[in-house]
Amino acid sequence: MSITVIDADDLLDNPDKVIESYCKEVGIEFSPDMLSWDTNEDKNQAVEAFKKWDGFHDDAIGSSSLKPRTKAHSRTTATVESEDEEWKQKYGEEAQKIIRDTVNASIPHYEHLKSFAIKI
Repeated sequence: MSITVIDADDLLDNPDKVIESYCKEVGIEFSPDMLSWDTNEDKNQAVEAFKKWDGFHDDAIGSSSLKPRTKAHSRTTATVESEDEEWKQKYGEEAQKIIRDTVNASIPHYEHLKSFAIKI
């Protein structure tokens, strides 16, 4: 059994290559048409599929294709201190501590999954 993982940054930077690699991994034929969904039928299907996560997928629902990002994305992360300060300002001190604990507990799992990500 193999594990197929896609890194979201890779997908947003190189959608055609990542989707093509994904298709190869899972044994389906790639078509560039997979990168667009501009018919009413496509939009209705997306709205129906994502309605239980109201708001979370609005950008995808409002789009018609998957294209590379138009502006450069830095793969460097914010510092722990700057993240903590941002969360404290947005959510309060108690929530900031919960968020930090959750993030710290998740990092090893994220790194493990990332090690399986498709390489393009």
